[in-house]
Amino acid sequence: MDLTEHIANWLGSSVLTSDQGIQCTSGLGAVFGSTRGEIRQDNQDRVIGASFQSSYSADRDFLLYALCDGMGGGRDGGRCAELTLATVINHLVYHKEVESGLRLRNGVIRANEAIFEHYRAAGGTTFTGMIFGRTGRVIAINAGDSRYYRFSSGKRDFIQVSEDDTLAGELAKLRGKSVSDLKAEHLSNYLAQFVGVGEDIVPRVYDESEYVRDHGFLLTSDGAHSMGIDTLSRLILNAGNSSMAIRRLLTVSHWLGGHDNASAIYIPSNVRITSNQNRDSRFAVLRLFTAGASKDLYLPKEIFDVPERKNSQSMLSYEKNKRPEEKNRSDGGFNPKSQENGGKSISQKNKKQSSKKAQLKAKKNQAEKNAQLDIAIEPAVDRDGEGGNGST
Repeated sequence: MDLTEHIANWLGSSVLTSDQGIQCTSGLGAVFGSTRGEIRQDNQDRVIGASFQSSYSADRDFLLYALCDGMGGGRDGGRCAELTLATVINHLVYHKEVESGLRLRNGVIRANEAIFEHYRAAGGTTFTGMIFGRTGRVIAINAGDSRYYRFSSGKRDFIQVSEDDTLAGELAKLRGKSVSDLKAEHLSNYLAQFVGVGEDIVPRVYDESEYVRDHGFLLTSDGAHSMGIDTLSRLILNAGNSSMAIRRLLTVSHWLGGHDNASAIYIPSNVRITSNQNRDSRFAVLRLFTAGASKDLYLPKEIFDVPERKNSQSMLSYEKNKRPEEKNRSDGGFNPKSQENGGKSISQKNKKQSSKKAQLKAKKNQAEKNAQLDIAIEPAVDRDGEGGNGST
């Protein structure tokens, strides 16, 4: 079991499906909430918060909040949502783009490819997420009709920032009018793009860096924001705290009929990555929160030096309170002598790889020095009567 599948399965096992209750959890500075509603037989919404920190690769540290609404009219909507969030987090952890917003966008594109490859556009999910990086940048990504709002209780403002990827929304943009003016509300249920649509996906990217200090953010599925922005804003701005805001929001969605799954994430103002003073230099820590559950995963330093991580036993270490020396565990525990690595430890393998890399780097440096010498003398050479320095 690799990291993507591990996270996806954990998300699936954490969803409350037995009744119409509300799941609500606080963690990573935010509040995560979700409910099945009164009508639907299952909950295909998924919410997650993920914090990644390491002592040896701080430029990859991130704080992510994301929400997916699996397509009820397609196949396996809940599973598509789980795999999308898990694929995005896997990409954020293991890929080396320094800018966290770029990693998030590429992670969504990778998830789209994976879902399309399996379902061929017959299944999919929306995606709304915000990522906070070490540099202070805050980037939001949106695909589908899930939304995010920016608000300030002090200024009493509450606005929808993301654009809905629906046929109604696209028509409104083309005509320069609102959906209500066009009487196109019946087209709001048809998605123009979603994760799993295929190669045509173009995730919408928003930079929220200048607002994060004095504004909060609310991520919602359509079952939560279908009550309208006036009711939604009053619930959020007049709540005494973030937990109260989410519980009120989901309760009102029930009172209004509970026709759809409803989920939301409340992110308060001035959220940032905090330093972990108790880091173990051998591991990176991936902390996960969803509505109703949390989990800590420890990823060994060695795996970040391996270009492709298809070896499940070398990808995922152990969960909290498990010792790293535990081997051959059925839950994908870290095994430093995986048989798939030819019986050799990852560290031994990395030493050989490092030696080869050092040799290649030395050759590259020498070639660059030779090239610099060539460049240095090139301007002094008159070629076909051009490019000289005035003397021949």
